[in-house]
Amino acid sequence: MKRFRRVVRMPLLKPGAVSLSIIVYGVFSEYLLQRGDPQSGIHSLFTSLWWVMQTVTTVGYGDTPVVGLYARINGIFIMVAGIGSVGFLLANLGSNMIDNRLARKLGEARTKMKQHIIICNFNDQALEIAHDILEEEIPVLILSQTKPKLEDPNVDYVSGTSLNSRDLERAGISKCKTVVILADRRNEGEEIAAVDAKTIVSISNIKKANPQIYVIAELLSRDSEEAARNLGADEIIVKGNVSSLLISNAVLNPGISKVYSELLRPDGKMRFEEVPVDNSFKGKAVKEFHDYMERNGKVVVAFRKGDNIFLRSSLDSIMDFDFAILISQGKE
Repeated sequence: MKRFRRVVRMPLLKPGAVSLSIIVYGVFSEYLLQRGDPQSGIHSLFTSLWWVMQTVTTVGYGDTPVVGLYARINGIFIMVAGIGSVGFLLANLGSNMIDNRLARKLGEARTKMKQHIIICNFNDQALEIAHDILEEEIPVLILSQTKPKLEDPNVDYVSGTSLNSRDLERAGISKCKTVVILADRRNEGEEIAAVDAKTIVSISNIKKANPQIYVIAELLSRDSEEAARNLGADEIIVKGNVSSLLISNAVLNPGISKVYSELLRPDGKMRFEEVPVDNSFKGKAVKEFHDYMERNGKVVVAFRKGDNIFLRSSLDSIMDFDFAILISQGKE
C-alpha cells in the first residue's frame, strides 16, 4: 500500500487514476441503470463506454439516449466529474511535458542516450573534443556544472560533476562506452595537486559504477599518473607533455612537428585510426596484414593487445593482436 500511495502521488498517475475510476464507474452504473429500459440506447457495456467517452470528452453525438430520472442524475454527475478529471489530466500532462523539457534544458533530467561518450568538466577544450567526436556521428553527453554552448541533436547535457555518483547515473554511466575526464580548473589559484585529486576521485567513482567503461583522464602533473592508473584509468594525458614534445622536435628535427600536427588534425589529409584486427588474420604473418593495409592506402604504425602497445613487431611474427593502429586517409 505504501508503494501504491507513492505511485499515486506522481503528477500524471493521480489524475489518470481519478479519470479512469470515473470512466469505469460511469460505464457500469449507466449500463445497470439503462439495460432494462427499451427506450434507452444503452444495452451493452460497449455502448455504455461509448456514451461515457462522448460525455467526458464533450463530443456528445446524441446517438445514445439516456432515459429515466436516476440515469440522468447519474449522467449529470459523470459529466461534471468526467470533464473536470480529464481536463485536470490534460493540464498535468502539458505541465509535465514542459517541466521535462525545461529540466532537460537545465541539465536536471536523466539522459536516454546509449553507447555515448561522456565528457566531464566543460571548457573550450571540451568543445573542440565534442566537435571531433560528433563528426564521427557518435552521441556526446556533457557532464558539467557549466552549461555548454553547443546546439546539436546528438549532444545531451547533465548538470553535475563526476565526483557525484547520482550525477553519473543521470549521465547514463551504465550505458556509456567511454568517459573523458578533463582537469577541473574552474577555481582560480587552485593547486595542481588538488585538481588532479578531483580527477583521481572521479576515476574511482566511474570505475565503481561501471568497471567495463573506458576512461581517458587528463592530469596536470606526472606525479598523479601512477595513482590514476592504479584506480583503472585506461589512458592518461598529462597536460602540456604533448606540446612540449612537439616544440622539442621542432627544434631538433624541423618539419616533424608539421607531420604530427597534420596527423592530429580531425580535418587533416591523414589521421591516426585504431581498428580491430579481423579474425581471418589471426595466426598469419604480420607481413600479410601490413601488405593488405598498404593495398588499401593505410600504413600500420603499431598493434595493441589489451593495454600493451607493440610498435615494431617483426614481419615474420604471428598475428596475435586485438587492434591495429594505422595512418589512414582523412575524410574529404
